[in-house]
Amino acid sequence: MDIVKKILWKWENIALRKTLAVYIFVGFITAILCSSVFIIFFENWKTTVLQVNGVQGVEILLQGGNYQVISAEGDSSLEKVKRQIEILKFLEIVSVLICGGGAILCVSHQYYKRKLEEPLRILKREMEFIGRDDLSFDCSYISNDEMGEICQAFNCMRKQLIKNQKNLWELMESQRELNAAFAHDIRTPLTVMRGYTQMLLQFYPAGKLSEDKLIETLLMLEKQTERIEQFSLTMKEIHTMEEWRVNRQPLSMKELVQQINVTLQGLSKEGKEIHLHVDVQQDKEKLICDKNLIQEVVDNLLINALRYAKKEINVLIQTEEEGLCIYVKDDGEGFTKEALMKAARPYFSTTEGHFGLGLTICQTLCKKHGGELEVLNSIDGGGIVSVYFMTI
Repeated sequence: MDIVKKILWKWENIALRKTLAVYIFVGFITAILCSSVFIIFFENWKTTVLQVNGVQGVEILLQGGNYQVISAEGDSSLEKVKRQIEILKFLEIVSVLICGGGAILCVSHQYYKRKLEEPLRILKREMEFIGRDDLSFDCSYISNDEMGEICQAFNCMRKQLIKNQKNLWELMESQRELNAAFAHDIRTPLTVMRGYTQMLLQFYPAGKLSEDKLIETLLMLEKQTERIEQFSLTMKEIHTMEEWRVNRQPLSMKELVQQINVTLQGLSKEGKEIHLHVDVQQDKEKLICDKNLIQEVVDNLLINALRYAKKEINVLIQTEEEGLCIYVKDDGEGFTKEALMKAARPYFSTTEGHFGLGLTICQTLCKKHGGELEVLNSIDGGGIVSVYFMTI
């Protein structure tokens, strides 16, 4: 039983060209056998006709494709026998043609039925679904022949279209959130500017506004204008980060630590007395990464940690078989519940005067490098931001 199943499985998965050759061979043999049966049948019928009509000792010559009775013994009409023989010869030729045509039709029908009908039906339905912009139909066809490969290719294309649509939707959603955040945050300086403008229109024509107050108001308007300009620059900066091309090159752990120490030394001169500590736990000396991208992320994390730290910032660097992990921990108040959910969103900030783009930029660059960003709170207080980069 297992042998039969194996034979059937191999037959179902044989290549289309080989299958067609087998069907043609079988059809050819069948046509020959059927034709032979009909030829024997009609030859016997001819003999029967001659015997029934009393024609004996007959000599029949084939002239121009027709039978001709040239001599006979008996009283039967030779012309009648000749017509019957010619009719049987014609029927014999027709039967051979019918056998050949029937074999061709049967082979074509069976070949289409067994090898083409089902995959073509699946592909047609898949195209109908795609035409309706519906990618839910799975066009898998279990076969190792060419039609199975075509269906598999269509299914891979369908999955890629789903992936592309998902990426496009996420990009549009991200852009929508970014635009909404920008529109929300820019409303504040515009409201302030409108208020100062209305005050100028109301009091300056009446001479109720001193020169000092006028200058102060104009300086306020200028400050709000600068704030709007800064908003615009940050929008451009985010798009620039999304277009960052990762340039992977060999980088030693020693060089990476030196870069981080340089940043730490620069931050220590900002006037805030913070103890900065770096701990390195490495399994390998060389990394394949974009050092500029990693430096950009680390700079943003350290600047962000410095804003919230009270006395110290701890940096932990760990290398893994396929990646690099960097943890930046401060001893501040930690992340609020809202910040844990929205910290990496653009323009989310819990500090007055900051645009909340640091972690957004870090998250974008981490994804560019095949990694991710995560925010959490330490069990002993303070916030932790961890970043991961693929380094293979």
